[in-house]
Amino acid sequence: MGKLIDLTGKKFDRLTVLERVGTDVTPAGTVIPTWLCRCDCGSELVVRGNSLRTGNTRSCGCLRKEYEQTCRYKHGMYNTPEYKSWQMMWDRCTNPKAGRTHRYRGRGITVDPTWSDFEVFYKDMGERPKGTTLDRVDNNGNYTKSNCRWADNKTQGSNRGYDARKIA
Repeated sequence: MGKLIDLTGKKFDRLTVLERVGTDVTPAGTVIPTWLCRCDCGSELVVRGNSLRTGNTRSCGCLRKEYEQTCRYKHGMYNTPEYKSWQMMWDRCTNPKAGRTHRYRGRGITVDPTWSDFEVFYKDMGERPKGTTLDRVDNNGNYTKSNCRWADNKTQGSNRGYDARKIA
């Protein structure tokens, strides 16, 4: 283990480090110091030092709860199938770390800019019928109102506008 950096008193987003409480050992044998922290909301929790420094842990969990409440309050559809489809669509086309990026972002597939707002997407697409997911009519086309539909697995399976063997 390298030289220990004392994090006592330092603030990481909503967490203030109170004291070092021990160490964790990873499966690879790396020793990581753990710290007792107090969140701005008053909760206390033990966090690995690397999670604090990288920003992976920014609160006791209250930050995520607030974010979820904001989403629910805005349109009330945070945990719906439509919202999850919208979220996955954005991830596939904009996140370079998303799985199978070569099938979407890597092929230049984009999303209609007006669909950056979930409410516009929902207004255009409507409620997702049971047993369906988001599908592009032209598999080489972008995610737009005129090129998207809710489709079942059978319909989607026969809708391949590319040679899957070359992409897989």
